[in-house]
Formats: sequence, structure tokens, C-alpha cells
Amino acid sequence: MLLDHHRTSLRFRRALRTLTVTDERVRRARAKRRLAQIGHLKKLLPYLAKMTDARLARSLFVIERVADACAEGEFADLQIGADFAEGQLIACLQEQLMLPAENRSREN
Repeated sequence: MLLDHHRTSLRFRRALRTLTVTDERVRRARAKRRLAQIGHLKKLLPYLAKMTDARLARSLFVIERVADACAEGEFADLQIGADFAEGQLIACLQEQLMLPAENRSREN
């Protein structure tokens, strides 16, 4: 679902990244939205409540970047197949959000 979202909103996400660094209003709005996302995650996954906002923000940045790399075809540029790239995204989600390990065979 995450990767589908990143793929379908590819152009929008590119523009948003650019605007975030060039327009202070967009930067503030995006920060506000990310803080809300952190709060939502802590409610959705109560074990994350122990995690600091800084640590969870870092996790969101890492997940977002790996998902963007999958959606943008950056793994393919390195001759890494889609299944392996998606496995890396799954591993990233598991590691960053401390989720139970599943689908480990796609990681390598």
C-alpha cells in the first residue's frame, strides 16, 4: 500500500520535496502534518509511544526515502530487481517501526 501510494503520487511528491526546501509556508505545513503523523502512529501502535518524537521522525524520513527510491526506480538503476527492492522496503519498515519480521526471503 505504501509503495502504491508513492508510485501513484510520484510527480506530486517530487514537487512537494522541492517546495519544502524553497517555500517556508510549505515547510511549516509539512512539519505540522508530520507531527500529526507521529501522534497518529503512537496511537495506532501503542508500543511506539515509548519512542521519542525525534526517533520516530528519523524512522519516517528513512521509510519515506526508501519508498521514494523504490517508486523512482533507483534500485532498478542499480540492477536490483523489484522484488528485492520491495524486500528492502519491508525490512526498512520492520526495522524502523520495530515490526515482527515477515517476508525475510525478499530482503536480500
